[in-house]
Amino acid sequence: MSGIRITIVTLASAEPELQSKDLEFAKVIRQGLERLGVDANIELIDFARAGESEDHRFVAALFPAYRTEGTGISPAFFLNGELISYGHVPTVDEFVKAIEDRFEFEDIED
Repeated sequence: MSGIRITIVTLASAEPELQSKDLEFAKVIRQGLERLGVDANIELIDFARAGESEDHRFVAALFPAYRTEGTGISPAFFLNGELISYGHVPTVDEFVKAIEDRFEFEDIED
């Protein structure tokens, strides 16, 4: 399946200890996509630099939460531009459900 765009916005450049959350999320993404049997376009965006690029829409979506929670919003998970979650790493089940709720999957019988 094509058309799945996963965007993770991180604040790890400002708070290096957040890198462990990014790595944990990478494992969730890999396991979730394997479970679904699909590919996705995955991008990692640095929150601190995103405002200077076309990625400013992600910053705009997160900025209200950032103002109250600071780096606690990292990592943020967008699916095809829609903010799904922020401030925690979802479980594999949560990640898979977010995709299944937004995309049609056909049952293929062998």
